[in-house]
Amino acid sequence: MTPSKQAHRNTSRRKLSHGDAQVDLRERVKELTCLYSIARLAAQRDLSTGEILQRIVRVLPPAWLYPEIAHARITLNGASFATSGFREGRYQ
Repeated sequence: MTPSKQAHRNTSRRKLSHGDAQVDLRERVKELTCLYSIARLAAQRDLSTGEILQRIVRVLPPAWLYPEIAHARITLNGASFATSGFREGRYQ
């Protein structure tokens, strides 16, 4: 392989790696934003446990890889808190 072809291949790999890194970074930002939101909700003393859990359920899907199709449910001591549109499925 010629040096110029090798250089082109290396540049292409770096661009792909950089693009992958950007996607990964966006996903980590979404996850951290979710965790920060949950911490803020848990610190609100004026909310009941049920209100906190219902709000947490709403901040979970945007943090996931495919938020447009994600729904969430939290079940605690027999009480369920779910996003609208949640339904039982294969993936739980």
